[in-house]
Amino acid sequence: MNVSLMAIMLLWFLKGNYGQKRQDFIQALLEDYDSRIPPNFEKDYPCEVNVSLYINSIDSIDEQKMDFTLSTFVSQEWIDTRLSFRNLILADYLELDSRLMENVWVPDLYVRNEKQAYFHTVTIPNKMLHIYKNGVVKYRSRITLTASCPMKLHKYPMDRQMCSLFIQSFAFTTNRLVFRWRKNEPIRLNPNLELPQFTPYRHETENCTDIGEGNTCLQFNIYLERNIGFYMIQTYIPSVLIVMLSWLSFWLNVDAVPARISLGILTVLTMTTQRSMSNVSLPRVSYVKAIDVWMAVCLCFVFSALLE
Repeated sequence: MNVSLMAIMLLWFLKGNYGQKRQDFIQALLEDYDSRIPPNFEKDYPCEVNVSLYINSIDSIDEQKMDFTLSTFVSQEWIDTRLSFRNLILADYLELDSRLMENVWVPDLYVRNEKQAYFHTVTIPNKMLHIYKNGVVKYRSRITLTASCPMKLHKYPMDRQMCSLFIQSFAFTTNRLVFRWRKNEPIRLNPNLELPQFTPYRHETENCTDIGEGNTCLQFNIYLERNIGFYMIQTYIPSVLIVMLSWLSFWLNVDAVPARISLGILTVLTMTTQRSMSNVSLPRVSYVKAIDVWMAVCLCFVFSALLE
C-alpha cells in the first residue's frame, strides 16, 4: 500500500464527507499509477484478458467489395493488482468517467482484417470502465467497423458465406498479454437482428494464435445463408416468363415471318439485358456462378426458338 492510499484511509476515519473521500481516493489511487506499463510487467506470467462481443447490428454485406459492416460492443476484463482497494472504502467498484480512462492501462486490442472503424461519440464517448476492489477491471466500448470477408460465389444466389473477425494484440506477445474468450456466452447476437439478404444460422469462436508470430489472436466466425426470395422475384420468375414468351412464335401464322423474327429478337435482347443486370452487383470473378448457368440456359432456349 502506497503512502497516498494510507493517507486516504486515515482521512476516511477522521471525516464524514463520504463523497469527498471517494473523489480523493480515486485521485490517490491513480497518482502513482503508470498507465504505460501493463499489469504483471515485473512478473514472469502474462496478463490474461477475457473478451466478449455483443453484435448489435450487421449493417451491410457487400459481395462486390467482399466485406461486411457491423456495430458491436467489445467487452474486456482483466486483473490489475495495482488498482485493488479491498477494505479501503465502502464500495465494491468504482465507475470512471471517459476522461479518466486515459489514466488506466487498457489492452491494445485491434481487428486484423478491419478496413475501417470508429468509436461512437454521441453524446459522449461510448466507453465504460469499472474498477473492482479485488483489482478486476471491466472495460467496454462501442465500435462500428468494416472488415474484409472473402466470399466463394460458386453457388450464388443459393450460397452460404462465413465472415470472420480476427482480434489480436498489436504490440505485446503472448509472454506479456493473452486474449481469451469469456467462458459464458463470449458472443451474443441482438435478438432483433435482421438482414435484408442473409439469415445468420450459426456462430462460433476459435483461438487463432500463431506460435511463430507470437501475438495472441482470437477468431469469431458467423455463418450466413442467403435469402433467395429477392432473386426469385427479380431474376428467376422474369427469365422463365421471357422463355415462355419466346415460344409464342410457334403459334403464329406460318406466313407472319416479320412477327416471329421481331418476337425472337426481342426476347433474345431482353434475356441478354436480364443477364447483364444480374451481374451488376457482383465482383468480376473468373469462375462460373450458379446464376450464370441459369441465365445461359435460358438464353439458349430463347435463341433456339429464334432459329427454329
